[in-house]
Amino acid sequence: MTDIEGRLRGASDSLLEGLDRLEKLEEQKRSLTPGTPAFVKAAAEVKQLSQELLQASAIQERLAAHTVELRGAGSDVLPDQPIEDMAPRDLADILQEWRAAERQLAEAEPGSAEAAGLAATVSRLRDEYQRAHDVEAGQGS
Repeated sequence: MTDIEGRLRGASDSLLEGLDRLEKLEEQKRSLTPGTPAFVKAAAEVKQLSQELLQASAIQERLAAHTVELRGAGSDVLPDQPIEDMAPRDLADILQEWRAAERQLAEAEPGSAEAAGLAATVSRLRDEYQRAHDVEAGQGS
C-alpha cells in the first residue's frame, strides 16, 4: 500500500465512521426533552462532531486535489483501484501517528483552534485504528 492509498482510505473510513456516530448522536438527542441540560449537552456534542466531520471532509478535498496533481505529473504512486478496495493502513503506522497527535494535543492550548483540530485528528486516528484492527482480526470489511 502506498502512502496516498493509506491516507485516502483512512480519511474515507474516518468520515464514514464519523457520519455513523453523528447519526446515532442525533437520534439520541431527538429522544431528549428540549430545554433540559441533557438536551443542551447533546446539542453541543452534535456541533463538536459536525465540526470534526467538516475538518475531515476538508482533508479529503485536499487529498483529492493532490491526486489530481499526481495524475497530471504522471506519478506512479496513484492507486489503480477505488478506495473501497484498498486495504487499511498498517496498525503500527496508525498507532504511531495517533500517539504523536495525542502528545501534540496535550501541549496545545485548551479551547484553541489548534486543539480542536488535533482533537479531530486524534478521533479520526482512533477510529481508523479500530477499523484496521477489526479488518486484521477478520471482523470488518
